[in-house]
Amino acid sequence: MKMLPLVSIIVVSYNAGELLLETVSSIVACSYPKNKLEIIIIDNASKDRSIQITLNKLQKKLNEVKKFMVIKNKQNKGWCKAINEGLKLAQGDIIIFSNHDVIYIKDSIYKIVNYLMNNKDIGVCQFFSLLSSGEPDVAACYLDRLGYAYNFLSSNPVFVSFGEAVAIAVKKEVIEKIGGLDEDYFIEYEDQDFCWRALLTGYKILFCPEAVVYHYRGSIQKPIYFLREERVMLYTKNHIATLLKNLEIKNLLFYLPLVLTIEIGKAMYILASKRNLKLFIRILKGILAPFLNLRSVVLKRQNVQKHIRRIPDKEVFKYFVPFMLKHQLNYLKYQQEGRRYLISVNPSLKNM
Repeated sequence: MKMLPLVSIIVVSYNAGELLLETVSSIVACSYPKNKLEIIIIDNASKDRSIQITLNKLQKKLNEVKKFMVIKNKQNKGWCKAINEGLKLAQGDIIIFSNHDVIYIKDSIYKIVNYLMNNKDIGVCQFFSLLSSGEPDVAACYLDRLGYAYNFLSSNPVFVSFGEAVAIAVKKEVIEKIGGLDEDYFIEYEDQDFCWRALLTGYKILFCPEAVVYHYRGSIQKPIYFLREERVMLYTKNHIATLLKNLEIKNLLFYLPLVLTIEIGKAMYILASKRNLKLFIRILKGILAPFLNLRSVVLKRQNVQKHIRRIPDKEVFKYFVPFMLKHQLNYLKYQQEGRRYLISVNPSLKNM
C-alpha cells in the first residue's frame, strides 16, 4: 500500500454508557495514523451521559485525529438514517460503519484498509467479531437464494455474500455507485441489502479473519430471537423487501413464494409450540408490510435494476450458499438458549 487513505469511522450511539468511551478509545489507540482518522459519532437522542463522558475523558486524544465530530439527533432515527447522516459528512476514501459497543484491536483497521486498497474488485470488508468472552460472534456471512443468512467460521480470508454491520469497511466509491442504507429499514437486514447491491455492481465482499474486533452484543437490545418481537418484524419485512428490490424477475417469481411459505410456517410453529402470540403477530405484520408499501418498493426496485445492476443473478449467486434447513433450525434452537450459532464447516466457495 503506497499511501494510507483517510478513514472515516461512523459510530452510531444510543444510550451506550461507557461502551461508547471504550469504542472511541480503541479507535484512537489503534496503529492506524491518527492524522488519517476521521471519527463521526451520530447520537440517536441518547438520554444518558455517554457523549459527555467520552468527550471529557478523551478530549486530548481526540484533538490528535484528523477530524472528530458529534451529531446529536433530537429523536431516535434508527441505524440506517444515522449511518446515512454520517455518510454525508464523511470525507474518507474508506468508511467504517460501527456499533457503539465494538472494541477495535490495535492493528485491525490497518489490516482491513490494506485489503481494500490493494484489491480493486473488493468493495466491502467484514471484521472478525468476537464476543467479550472471546467466543466467535460474526465471521464469514452468507445468504442463500431465498435470502436466509448463515454465519460460518473461517480462518482464511474468503469472499462472502455480505458483511454484518457490527463493523464493516466500505470504499467510498461503492457508496457513490449504490447509495447508502435503505432508510425505510430503520434497522435489521440493512447490511444484507446494502451488500447485495454492491455485488450487483460487480464488487466483491471479503471476510478478513485477522482484522479482529470485540463486540459487546446485546448491550441495548435483547440478544435472543424470541424476546425481540419488534426487531423480528423489521427483519422479516426488510428480508422480503430486499428480495423484491434485488432479484431478477424470474428468480423473484420462483423464490418469493417459497420465502412467504417458510415465514408463514415459522409463524404458525411459534404460535403452536411456543405459545407466543405477540411474536406470531409481529411475523405476520412483517410479511404483509412490504406489500402494503408496494409502490415505494417498486420504485426502489426500478432504481436497482436500471441504475445499479451490472451483472446477472447467476454471477451474484456464486457468492451464495444453498438453503440449509438444518442450520436455520439450529439457529432458532441456539437463540432459545441465548447462544450465538456459527457453522464450523466452511462453505464450498473460493478463498481469496
